[in-house]
Amino acid sequence: MKVAASCLWLASKLEESPRKARQVLIVFHKKECRMENLQIKHLEIGSQKYYDLKTDLSRTKRNILKEIGFVCHVEHPHKFTSNYLAICEAQLSIFHPPPSSNTDRDKRHDRRHVRKEWMIEI
Repeated sequence: MKVAASCLWLASKLEESPRKARQVLIVFHKKECRMENLQIKHLEIGSQKYYDLKTDLSRTKRNILKEIGFVCHVEHPHKFTSNYLAICEAQLSIFHPPPSSNTDRDKRHDRRHVRKEWMIEI
């Protein structure tokens, strides 16, 4: 029954409106009660039984994904990206040092402006 519930939950994730684990668990809990000829009891969301069923559902889903060749554990690229950017910034600062202050940048800008005006006047 666990495998069927996990397969249904996985299949629902491909649809436009995927079902939540809670919805799948409630339906399969009722189905299990009917199959065993037990009185149908409402599955309490905060109960230990619900927590155990949800844990089993997730584990079974993970096992199914592993069996069909889905990679369940992936190392995120954030660490590599931040290291790469740090190296790039270090290399850029070697080749293009930033101006020492805003006043130096303003002075250089003023000199260029004066040079352009001088060329226009001639």
